[in-house]
Amino acid sequence: MYKKSLIERMLLKLYYIFTASYFRLLHGIKVGKGCRIHFSSTIRGNIEIKNNVNIGKNVNISGNVKIGEKSNIADYARLNTMPDGKIDIGKDAHINIYNIIGSSHSVKIGEHALFAAGVKITDATHRIENIDDIIKQAAIDSEELVVGDNCWLGFDVNVIMGGGNRQKLCNWLQVSCQ
Repeated sequence: MYKKSLIERMLLKLYYIFTASYFRLLHGIKVGKGCRIHFSSTIRGNIEIKNNVNIGKNVNISGNVKIGEKSNIADYARLNTMPDGKIDIGKDAHINIYNIIGSSHSVKIGEHALFAAGVKITDATHRIENIDDIIKQAAIDSEELVVGDNCWLGFDVNVIMGGGNRQKLCNWLQVSCQ
């Protein structure tokens, strides 16, 4: 395995200090100590990033999002909220490549949660009031969705609010839909 030279390690550390400062100063993002944020990421809104968080390439974070310490948000992940929504990620959680988490109300992810590639989570669903006019309807139902501590979601798992067996599914996945 290739071992980086002292100069490479120092330059990389300066790069991460620069990018954290960029998001802190120019975008008003709360960034803790020791964070590694790739410059290609887009981070906007009321965002709080605790200490020692790693945010990969081309990550998009917007809205009201809190990321717990020592968590990892892998390349191409999306964490987005509606104006009244919020996403709260516990410490030491791993949000993998191509994960999408959306919130209209509240999505909470517990500590030490591990998501494989392609996981999608949302706390909202579109209500269908008239089957003939389905495209024009914008009614959204939303409620809190909680993914518990030490929970592992496998490749391409989708967790959505709603459905007749929702509570049964959430218990099986160790997810709490309240």
